[in-house]
Amino acid sequence: MIGELLQKYTVENWQFLDIQKETLAKRYSWISSPMIEINKIRPWAVRNDIRQLFYFCVSYESIHEFSEAHSELLTGENINPIQLQLIHNFCYSKEENHQDLDILIERSTNDKLLHFIYAVLDRGLLWYNPEPCWPNELRYILRNGKAIIESSINQGNLSPVTTLELKGVDLVTTDANTHVYYKFQVICEQLQHGKIYTDIKTIAKQAHMALMQSIQLQFEYRITRIDQITFEQKIDHICHKETIWCANLLKNA
Repeated sequence: MIGELLQKYTVENWQFLDIQKETLAKRYSWISSPMIEINKIRPWAVRNDIRQLFYFCVSYESIHEFSEAHSELLTGENINPIQLQLIHNFCYSKEENHQDLDILIERSTNDKLLHFIYAVLDRGLLWYNPEPCWPNELRYILRNGKAIIESSINQGNLSPVTTLELKGVDLVTTDANTHVYYKFQVICEQLQHGKIYTDIKTIAKQAHMALMQSIQLQFEYRITRIDQITFEQKIDHICHKETIWCANLLKNA
């Protein structure tokens, strides 16, 4: 989703939300704020504006809490339908899904899981992007993969394959957090040739693990203003909320 937006919108046609540094800092008073400098003359300014909105949204327990605190934002002139969609995608649901994520994955079809993998990996790059350069290869992999899934998954008569041969020589491919992105790339390439990997469920579980690791990496070097035990509890709570977000994604697919 984010990759498609970054391809479509530039600094010239994007409506910036301009979330104030002080506003975000208050939401993250327990750490050094994840505020990203937004220079509107740079091509990556749209990406940073979206990430600011993401951090703002996930600082609330639910979309309902966010809406109560920012009703004027949701109905004001400084927000458009795309940003409203992002808010509803970023925020957590008020109703927690207590179904085990692994069970939901095991019960899901391949087409649901492929869309799930894409969405979870897309969210992972909002938490932590191991390749911050511009343009971004991992974003390209996701954007291209989504287009392939949407054009290939309903063709039927896909031949099963049991192996994935990873490509790429960049050092980023050796990072456990990024392996699943390249597995997703290979799976999508196989789809283009009428093939389907037989263990999509394992890749879905690995996508969730990559999301969890992205959260840990985001906070790994943050300066905290609370004791270490409370700090770790906050990170665990975020991981718990993100896991529920993943479960709801499959439940509502």
